Amino acid sequence: MLNRKIIDELIIWKNSKYRKPLIVKWARQVWKSFAIKYFWENNFRKIHIINFQSNKKVHSIFEWDINPNEIITKLEYILDENIDIKNDLIFFDEIQECPKAINSFKFFCEKKKELAIIGAWSYLWLIKNWESFPVWKVDFLSMFPLNFEEFLEAIKNKLFNFYKKIDINNLKKIDDLIHKELLKYLNLYFFIGWMPEIVNLYKEWLNNNNNSNELLNNIRKTQLNLLESYKADFTKYSWIINSSHILSVYDSVSKQLSLTYNEEVNKFKFVWVIPNKKWFSSIDWPLTWLSESRLVIKSFISNKANNPLKSHTKENTFKLFFHDIWLLNASLETPISEIILNDLSNYKWYIVENFIAQELFNIFDKDLISWTEGISEIEFLINIWWDIIPIEVKSSEKYRKAKSLDSFIKRYSPKIAYKFTMQNYSKNEDRWYSTLPMYLVWKIKKTKI
Repeated sequence: MLNRKIIDELIIWKNSKYRKPLIVKWARQVWKSFAIKYFWENNFRKIHIINFQSNKKVHSIFEWDINPNEIITKLEYILDENIDIKNDLIFFDEIQECPKAINSFKFFCEKKKELAIIGAWSYLWLIKNWESFPVWKVDFLSMFPLNFEEFLEAIKNKLFNFYKKIDINNLKKIDDLIHKELLKYLNLYFFIGWMPEIVNLYKEWLNNNNNSNELLNNIRKTQLNLLESYKADFTKYSWIINSSHILSVYDSVSKQLSLTYNEEVNKFKFVWVIPNKKWFSSIDWPLTWLSESRLVIKSFISNKANNPLKSHTKENTFKLFFHDIWLLNASLETPISEIILNDLSNYKWYIVENFIAQELFNIFDKDLISWTEGISEIEFLINIWWDIIPIEVKSSEKYRKAKSLDSFIKRYSPKIAYKFTMQNYSKNEDRWYSTLPMYLVWKIKKTKI
C-alpha cells in the first residue's frame, strides 16, 4: 500500500470540531484519486463524486439556488444516490470550472457543518470570478508530488524503515552500506519520479525481472506523454493567457536551469523567452499561470538575510524550478543511461538543486528564498520559527571550500547551517555547519533550534 502524507492531514481535517469545507490544491498526476479513495474508504460510508469538467449538466444546480438542502436534493437526483449528511463524503473535482459551486461552500459552512465536503482543482488560476470566493469559509490543503521519503516507502520498504528512524537533531555517521543504498534510490527517484503509472511499472519490473531497457523506455514515454498533456492544457485554457507564451516560459525554465553551475544563483532571464519581448511584464501573466498551477517553483533572491526575508527581495528577481525533478530530465531529454548510470559524486548541478527546491516547497508550501550579497551566494534560506537557516547545495563530493557559507555564518551567526551533498554526515565544529547527505533534506522539517 502506498502511504501518502496528505491522508493523515485529511483525517485531522475530518475529525476537527472547527472543520469547514475543504479545498485541496494540486498539480495533475499526484495520486489524487488514490488519496481520496483511501481516505473515504477508511473514514466514510460512501463518497459522492461530481466532476465539473466532465459533467457540465451539474453546473445548472448552482445557477439559481445555493441553499445547501436544495443542492443536496438535486445532487441525489442527478447521481441517483442517497446522501447521508453525517456519514458520507461529497467530492467536487475540478471545481474551478464552476465558480458558483465554489461560492456554495460559504453556505455549506454556515448551514451544513456536519457535512464533509471537499473541492479540488488542478489549475487554481482558472477561477473566472474571484468575487464569489468564500473567504474565511473554507479550509485549504496542498497535495504535492511523491517526495523522496514516500517514494522510498513505496519502492524499498526495508530501507525506508531504516530511513525513518534517522533523527536530524541527533545525527551520527550513517552506515556506509545504507548510505550507498539510499544514494542509489535517490538516483532512481531523479529519473522515475512520482507518477502512479511509472512507480507501478518499476515495481512490476522488480517483481518480475522484466527487460530493464524496455521498462526504462516505457517510463520515459509515459513522462513525455504527461509533458504533452500539460502543454495541451496550456492551449485549452488560452482564453486567459496566450498559450504560446505559457509554453515559452515553461520551456525556458529547463533550458535556463541547465546552464547553471555550482555556487551560482542566477536569476531567471526574460530576454528571448518570448520573441520580441524582453521585460518582466511580458512574462508576468504566463509565469503566474504556471506558478499558481503549481508547475513551477519560484525562489526569490534576497540581498539581505534579515527577517522578514521577503522584504529584501524584488518582484522581478528570482530563480525558477520545475515542480518535479523527473519532469526536468524528461523536458531536457536527458539520456536515460546518463541518469541511471551516473556517478553520483559528479551529478549535474541543476538536477540536485531542483531536487532540494521541490522538497523544500513540499515542506513549506510557499515561494522559496535564495541569497546573494556581494560575491557570496547561498541556494536557499529557510525560516524555522523566526530563525534563518542557510542551506548550501553541492553536487560533487569534491566540492570547493564553502566560501559563501563561511561568509554567511560570519555575517549573520545562524544557530544552524546545512550543506547538502552526496557525502555522508559530518559536523564541522570550527566552521559551524553540518554536512548532510542529500536524501535527508525532508528531515529538516523536524529541526529543533
